[in-house]
Amino acid sequence: MTGHKPRCGWFDAVMVRQGIETEGIDGIALTKLDLLDESAESKICTGFRYRGETLTRFPSGQTAQAEVKAVYETFPGWQTSTCGARSWAQLPAAAVKYVRRLE
Repeated sequence: MTGHKPRCGWFDAVMVRQGIETEGIDGIALTKLDLLDESAESKICTGFRYRGETLTRFPSGQTAQAEVKAVYETFPGWQTSTCGARSWAQLPAAAVKYVRRLE
């Protein structure tokens, strides 16, 4: 351990969905939910804005990739520990809402 708090980016649902479709994955697991415990908000990327249009897939062209902007859904943070939670009942309501949206 370095003593530094771990950092993570927002969940990119577009890229995860695209990867699942491309690779034929039939299941994934959500881990490290506790990294968001102290965040005031959490975000999920649900698309990309490109020249006024919202894309549901990441574009394949270099020019478009350089110009896209992520579109996020924002969720309130739960700002309480989820460490050790083993059931929905042990999670804060805001964490449950976030995970349900990811599903």
